[in-house]
Amino acid sequence: TKGNFYFNSIIFSSIVFFGHIAFYRIYSSMYKGHKLKIILVCFFLPSVFLYTSCVHKDGLVFLSIGIISFILYSYLDKGITARLKFTLIFLLAIITIFLFRNYVLVALLPALLTALLCKILPYKKRIVLLLSYSLYAGLFFLSGFLTNSFNLLQAVINRKADFTLLEKGSTDITMNEMAPTLKSFVLNLPQAINHSLFRPYLWEFSSPGILLTALELFFFQLIVLAFIFFRNKKETISNNFNIYGFTFFITMIIIIGYIVPNVGAIVRYRSLVWIFILCPLVCCTDWNRLNFFKKHKPELF
Repeated sequence: TKGNFYFNSIIFSSIVFFGHIAFYRIYSSMYKGHKLKIILVCFFLPSVFLYTSCVHKDGLVFLSIGIISFILYSYLDKGITARLKFTLIFLLAIITIFLFRNYVLVALLPALLTALLCKILPYKKRIVLLLSYSLYAGLFFLSGFLTNSFNLLQAVINRKADFTLLEKGSTDITMNEMAPTLKSFVLNLPQAINHSLFRPYLWEFSSPGILLTALELFFFQLIVLAFIFFRNKKETISNNFNIYGFTFFITMIIIIGYIVPNVGAIVRYRSLVWIFILCPLVCCTDWNRLNFFKKHKPELF
């Protein structure tokens, strides 16, 4: 293209678009009869659309996550055996994530392994999930007794320190000091969850862009509340792929909350995993029960 920005953007966005298609194929196969809802979530989430449509490494990471998720779903749902082309594509996606956002693998690999164990082991999913993540958490905190090269607690603190060395932004937020100990990580967990799931607040920044981001987050929170109170029990939510998606989402949220001291960066990083939580919740909510006016039609005079 001889360096033409617009043509480069079109080519890049066309490639990344296959990540959106991968998620659409997964959830449209999982939740038949909800295609319009799935299209809206997979293709029209504002923050996802923004950060994966420009020439940036977040788009490649999103594409890689979509490819990995599609291959995993094909195995979990259809039992497709490992073929050479799938294996090579899977490894290429893993390498891409390692090169551009290596901390994503800390959340991704345990989620993948747990989903596979839920399929293979003849035990209840909740038992496998609890034991698996208890083991992961134990290994994570026990790594604090190893050298710096294998100390995962210190790696989290170092990544946080790297962010603080960057040029100060208009959406920086204060964070507590942390130490590579179990007590420090436990005490800072509420702050990490607050930063990742509830920031920015609607009243926090005056910038129009941040306000729109806060409105988007508020809308997502309403979807979660709608699912809690109006769940459609006919739809299955505790399948193996959703276990992978939920655990990956939660772990990513915690990691982002621990290491990122800037609201703008938090919005960008978490945008890559919203689909994992929103698609199942939207499809498993009985939206007809929210139609107040259909049940309570006003009398005509």
